[in-house]
Amino acid sequence: ETRRRLFKKFANRYNIITTTDVDLGGNNIFIFPQERALTYANEIGDIDILIIDEFYKSSIEVDKERAPALIKCIINLGTKAKQRYFLAPNIDELQDNPFTQGMSFEKVDFKTVFLEVNNLYPQILEGKDKSDILLNLYRKTNGKSLIYAGTFSEIDNLRTLFSRNDIQYKKSELLDSFSKWLDDNYGRLWYLSDLVKKGIGIHHGKLHRSLSQIQIRLFEEEKNGLDTIISTSSIIEGVNTSAENVFVWRNKNGNKNLNDFTYKNIIGRGGRMFKHFIGKIYVLDKAPETETIQLSLPLPDDIILNESEIESIELPQEQITKIVVDNKELESKIGEDFVLLQSTKTSQIKTIVSELERNRKKWNGLNYINSSNPDDWGYLLNNFLWMMRWGFKQVDKDKIVDAIKICSNNWRKPMATILDELKDIDMGIEEYFSFEKKLTYDMASFLSDFNIIQKRVLNINADIEPFIIKIRNAFLPAVVFLLEEYGLPRMISRKIQDAKIINFEDDEMTTPTAISQLLIKKNDIMRIQTLDDFDIYMLNYFYQGVNM
Repeated sequence: ETRRRLFKKFANRYNIITTTDVDLGGNNIFIFPQERALTYANEIGDIDILIIDEFYKSSIEVDKERAPALIKCIINLGTKAKQRYFLAPNIDELQDNPFTQGMSFEKVDFKTVFLEVNNLYPQILEGKDKSDILLNLYRKTNGKSLIYAGTFSEIDNLRTLFSRNDIQYKKSELLDSFSKWLDDNYGRLWYLSDLVKKGIGIHHGKLHRSLSQIQIRLFEEEKNGLDTIISTSSIIEGVNTSAENVFVWRNKNGNKNLNDFTYKNIIGRGGRMFKHFIGKIYVLDKAPETETIQLSLPLPDDIILNESEIESIELPQEQITKIVVDNKELESKIGEDFVLLQSTKTSQIKTIVSELERNRKKWNGLNYINSSNPDDWGYLLNNFLWMMRWGFKQVDKDKIVDAIKICSNNWRKPMATILDELKDIDMGIEEYFSFEKKLTYDMASFLSDFNIIQKRVLNINADIEPFIIKIRNAFLPAVVFLLEEYGLPRMISRKIQDAKIINFEDDEMTTPTAISQLLIKKNDIMRIQTLDDFDIYMLNYFYQGVNM
């Protein structure tokens, strides 16, 4: 969404870069999550302004898994920035830390709308049925609504609640068209196709990017679009939307209780400047206690930093000593290449090195993972999964191995067919979305590090980069996978490929080249006979985001 907004305003003067296959121009605006930013860090000489949005996520207390990567971005890119501007909502105090030295803290309390908070939890404590309260309120409210579910299981409970009760189907050709598109492309058994006909969408971080985007777009349609979005915390993380009504269904954020910080962020989605000056909030679970929010940003003990990064911040001597000792140990095992590793955790790298040294014979035949026959992958995939410590039992590992083999046909077979085959190994569509996320990021990142390390430790003339490229892109052509971030689903790319208008299978094609061809050949694309009405709607949405 940030890319789409900045593209319209600045694309005539700047390269707007969101993927890692774009050549730098004279003027560039980068829009990245932290992991992707790190891949460009060495190419960027200086930065006019570095903006870290939601910088509270650099605290390991907030995001244990991804905070180290964000910290590395702040340190590495911060030294190259003429200006630094860090944003976070609802922070009262910022404790001393090594990352914001020389910066001033400004708290802004200005609010553009008034929030009318209705605490309904006491009624539930008195015995009133929570589901009945929600349904009664939902039928009476007007305008757009966000329902914060809190967890994936609660999304499932809510969609069952709305499916089984007399929520009227909405008279909308657009939503009927979207429902049919979901049936055709994801299979007729997915609950979302029925929900959208009632004007209700689903948003969480595991959905295909293009699916999340198009539902937000439909939510912004005034008359014929979605009236309601049921969501996890994904709706407050990088999604620029709000609603007249916000329902807080559960006091949860994943497996943790909501803290006051996140709660305020959620209810802050109620109301919209110049549109809904009063945001109506309905709280159906115990709200967290109000507290002064102090942000603590300690440096993790386990982080990998290079020499220049260590020198750029002030750290206690004992912490510097530990990092230097860890670096020397890594350098002695894998050479200077340790600075190329995607992992930011020393312990993860030491684990890979140790297990490769102890079990060298286990990795003979490593190049078999590059085979074009997925049946050749099983033994090595089991070894990778065991080393990754995904916490699977053997039966679960076998299921994941089978799923990877099935998904190797992602480009050759329709998505609905892939989902039918996954169903045969007891993997439903929601589990598939989670699986693909882990495959394309967690496993691809792990194997990239493994590949660097094994070349030094095993010395067996093996290189698994071809396989890494496949899983990083969910076994799709790289540009097809990246174009989903621009709002172009893989299913439409496949139709364009089959019509022989653009060859996405060209290994030399980059995202800018693909977008250029899509723009040049727009008229031919719009005349493809296999496109349905909603394909056309999605193509128009895509073109709005890449046209100046």
